[in-house]
Amino acid sequence: MPYFEADITKTGKDIGSKGSYQIFDHERKTFHSMAELKKFLKGRYGNSKRSPMYIDTKAGKAQKTGYIYGFINADYSHAPVHKWYQQDWVEITELTPRNPFKK
Repeated sequence: MPYFEADITKTGKDIGSKGSYQIFDHERKTFHSMAELKKFLKGRYGNSKRSPMYIDTKAGKAQKTGYIYGFINADYSHAPVHKWYQQDWVEITELTPRNPFKK
């Protein structure tokens, strides 16, 4: 039975910055079904702006592999509050577990 993996790369840059986004965190999450994965993404990103993410295949064609979620984030743990633009690159992969004991 297949399962799904979300490979999430978190990037950010200061509001007003002309610089590029910098990676600050990475996480990998596994889900038993696509419905479970979609529920997680909806809970985490809500109605954040979403753009499709593509990779180039060996044949030279673009293949959709996930989404880029963009939003403004903030650190409220101390004053003054620090805000930044954040983009999370979410690559979704369907995996099939191997069973070495199956003939």
